[in-house]
This record gives sequence, structure tokens and C-alpha cells, in this order.
Amino acid sequence: MSPASVEAIEEGVRPRGRVLVTGATGVIGRRLLATLVASGVATRALVRDAGAASAEALRAMGVELVAGELLDEASLEAACGGCGVVIDLAAATNRGAVGRGAMWRVNEHGPANVWRAARAAGVERVVHVSTTGVYGMLRRWPVDEGGELRPDSVYRRSKLAGDVRLLAAVADDGPAWVVARITSVVGPGAHGNWKTMVDAVAGGRCTLVGAGERPAHVTDIDDIVAMLVRCATAAGAAGRVMLVGTRETTTIRGLHEAVAAALGVEFSPARVLPAWPTRPLGLWATRVGAWTGVEPRVLHAMSFLAGARAYDTSLAAETLGYEARYTIAQAMRRTVEACRAEGGEVGGQARGVAA
Repeated sequence: MSPASVEAIEEGVRPRGRVLVTGATGVIGRRLLATLVASGVATRALVRDAGAASAEALRAMGVELVAGELLDEASLEAACGGCGVVIDLAAATNRGAVGRGAMWRVNEHGPANVWRAARAAGVERVVHVSTTGVYGMLRRWPVDEGGELRPDSVYRRSKLAGDVRLLAAVADDGPAWVVARITSVVGPGAHGNWKTMVDAVAGGRCTLVGAGERPAHVTDIDDIVAMLVRCATAAGAAGRVMLVGTRETTTIRGLHEAVAAALGVEFSPARVLPAWPTRPLGLWATRVGAWTGVEPRVLHAMSFLAGARAYDTSLAAETLGYEARYTIAQAMRRTVEACRAEGGEVGGQARGVAA
């Protein structure tokens, strides 16, 4: 399968009726809509600016566009009209672009606003997409749905606030709901988020903390899309909070080695930082950043390199009846292929710590 192609959804799990996707111009939103369109599902996208190039690309794909925002409940209700399912991917991820206060308001209030609008419009199911990041840097792993919630960045704290407010808003007289907390996403379309790592591995400029033995958990974007579609249709998913992603985990070093294998190079870190005191300092720094809002880029890199990310996704696998098609090695190969297909020299743009 080429990096740009998508696979159609099987008949038995294909959503009936029109599907509204919020966050439609984001990495997962674009891939999800492409998959739905390729499967013959009627689609609608909530966009802030219907004339923007990103929105026009969706229109050219065959997606109906509706202008609206998460904090404008009237526009949300209009967007939900005539839809059977809403998949809510929208979130403010870059507070530098919108401001910390605006990011927090969107992420905290948006999910409940979407559910209330869906109820008013007679929607049957709402799938809210959250993040496993709400569990923060793990002290024990793998963590399941009942794990301690310790988000370690402003964004992750705001996403947890949105989950909590949504769960407080849902009622029996509204649409069925699902909260899907997804792992980190790799693969075609998501490759831009990983190009720093790909470049660093290609250029021999990687950093590890200790032996790089802390767990890492990533899932191919097409597996995430398939799971979200099943969240929208599986009877057993209704009313559940689930950790969604592949059952496979690797290590930080293993992730780098998978990239190296895809590139056809030998992985050898340029720097190895001692586990002590790097990990405790990294944990302390990310916690301070989460509460103060002062989060220089190096903190995110340190969180990635020193943190542990491993989740028990068996509930979602069993509930949705789906096992990931791509191993982590295959998913990272697809990530590297997508970086190459995009153009430009792989390995020529690396700066700082891979994260």
C-alpha cells in the first residue's frame, strides 16, 4: 500500500448515515475522512474557515464543509443536523498559535459542547478522541483505563479537563458516547511529527537516556482510523472510556532502531545521558512546566526520552474486534517512506534532540 492510499472499511463496520468529523483538517481527521469517502460513507467536516486551502482539499475529496467552532454551540448544532455519528477529533494543540487560555477553553469545553449539540440534533453516537497522554509519565506500566491520571503538560491537562467535563455532561436521553484515548500516532500523514527523529537517526545525531529501555507505544494511523470507525459502530463500545492502539509496545531504543532499519543504516546514539539524575530531573521539569505553562521544547524531548509510555489496550481490541494490521516496525517503515515521498533530503534537517 502506498503512503498516500487508504483502505476501504469493511461492510459490517461501516457507519450508517452521514458522519460529521471535527478536527477535520488535522492529521487524523484528514486520514479518517479519506477512508470514509473511499468507503462510500457520506461525510461532513466542521471547519473554522471553509475557504482555507486545507478545507478546500477536503471539499475536493468529496467532503461537505460546514463552518463552525467548538465554543459556538449554535454552529455545532447546525453541523450535527442530519448526521448519525459525530467523531470529535478537534483540539487546540499549539498554545503558541491561539494562547494558553484559548487552548484550555477549547479543549475543556469543546467535547461537552459537541455532545450537547449532537443531542439537540438527534445524533445516535458521539466518539470523543482523547489521548493516553492524560496518564502522564508512568511510574508503573502497562497502564489500563483505571490508571492514575497524571497529565504532564498544559495540553494534556486541558485534554483531561475536556474528558471530565464531557463525562459529567452525558445523559441517558442523548446520543451514545465513547471516549477513545489514543496512543501516539505514526505512519503516512502523521510522519511530519516524527521527521526530527528520522533526520536524527539518518544523521547519527540521536540522544538516549540510559540504555533507552523505557517503553514506547505508537500505533499506525490507519490502525487508529480503523479503530475509531469501530468506536462509532460497535455496540459494546457505547458508554466506555477505552485506551485505543496496538497491543504491541517497544522501547525508546527500539523505536530508533526501527527507524534505522527502515533507513538501511545502523543505529548508534551520538549521546547517552545517564539515567540518574536525568529521569528525575526530566519528570520534575515536565511537572513544573505543566502547572506553570513554561514549556520549552527541550522539556517535550526530555519527556519523550526519559518517560515511559505503555498501555493495556486489550479492552478496546476485544470490544472493537480489531487487532492492529501494522507492527511497530512496519509502521515506522511507513513513516520513513512518507518522509521520503514528501521530498527533501532525509537526515539533512535534524536539530537538537530527537523527540
